Amino acid sequence: MSQMSSSDEEIVIKRQVVKIKPRTIIKSQPRHVELTLNDNTNSQNVSDLPDSPSKPKKAKLYDDEDGFFTRSSSYVSIKKTKTVKILKEPKEKTSYLDWTSDGPIDMDNNSDHINDLSDYSDETMERSEANDRKKISDPIDREPSLTPPPELNEYQLRTTVGTLRATLSQYSEGLRSESADIGSPSISYEPQDDIELDPELLAIQQSIKQPNGKLNRYVDAKVEITVFPVRHPTDIQTMDANRTTQTEFDKPIKFIMKAQDNFERMIKNICEKRNIGKQDIVLTYKKVKVFPRSTPESLGMSGQAHMEVFTKDTYNYYKERNDLLKHKMLEEIERESKLLSDNSNESDFDNTAKIFQPDIDYIHLKLLSKDESIEKLKIKKTLTVQAVIDHYKKIKNIPDGVQMKLMFEDAVLSVTDMLGNTDLEDGDMLSVVIHNS
Repeated sequence: MSQMSSSDEEIVIKRQVVKIKPRTIIKSQPRHVELTLNDNTNSQNVSDLPDSPSKPKKAKLYDDEDGFFTRSSSYVSIKKTKTVKILKEPKEKTSYLDWTSDGPIDMDNNSDHINDLSDYSDETMERSEANDRKKISDPIDREPSLTPPPELNEYQLRTTVGTLRATLSQYSEGLRSESADIGSPSISYEPQDDIELDPELLAIQQSIKQPNGKLNRYVDAKVEITVFPVRHPTDIQTMDANRTTQTEFDKPIKFIMKAQDNFERMIKNICEKRNIGKQDIVLTYKKVKVFPRSTPESLGMSGQAHMEVFTKDTYNYYKERNDLLKHKMLEEIERESKLLSDNSNESDFDNTAKIFQPDIDYIHLKLLSKDESIEKLKIKKTLTVQAVIDHYKKIKNIPDGVQMKLMFEDAVLSVTDMLGNTDLEDGDMLSVVIHNS
């Protein structure tokens, strides 16, 4: 090897190979590096060099199997940039570390190898883990966020609002009844008729008016109504002459409407289908005239309901006929009272004027004849069925030779049975069956 001047001196450093057991950590210690100079000077410490730092540098250990350096390799950090080349391999190993090098190593502080390895030092890793734990454990550092409200279905919203209103109305009604029981000061809860209310408030007002168990709990509750047209009796006689028109007219009409809606639209629809004027039609429910401004809820309708529709002439005809039947019934009652007063056995029977007198020895019965007329009698329980038949014949002026029997729930009563020994109760109706000989 050719000699070189002292100014061009080179430092020969061999890579250290640490022979240690697995998972053994060797603390860094100051190391002496043999230097071979071109003037055959003796080996000296790195600290004796003119360009070396005044204090020895601590070697750093890195556990990286896949990096450039081997596991637990160490190196000397020198601030001053200096190119290191291998000139001569030491003959003997001065320590348990063996320095070998396959090529030149750039010891520049800006070296990528050094920067990359410095990120994996023990102190750096511990600090990064501590920072990560702090970020996770500290809720203040989290980014604030608001959870959006859930989307509500329109039907579900309306149903919930209806249920809430019904509950509030029931609760207010309960408070009103409790305040009345304890004798609290009189407070009027009745709504004023001269105040116009919002439709929703009007629905709550009507629900409070109705008794418990009969009101429609939902504001949007629907009722299925079947309307049956009723013809005049004279029109029924001509049914065969115009069969097609009769069938079309008598066909029932089904409507589904809200319990809060009035009957104006229903009446208008019926008039259009039957070609009848609005003033010439009458709608009834349970034989009671219904006005257009009425609502199903005000009539106590729920679920399914049946109504009847008449023309004005037909309605007046049936109304007059019912009035005549009532008048005839009153006349028969008066006549019955007169006959009973003249009868020697009057003590066993009583007229209908005293029908509601409480007496455990009497029973109140109704006798239904073939012409649908009803006779109300108050009879002693000790009398037999035959005595009731005889008394009925006298009231109706039926000859004694005519055979007659009484039936209760399709069963013929024995003429020898006493009324007290039968299953008859107050208010029961008996059917009168007459056999003409």
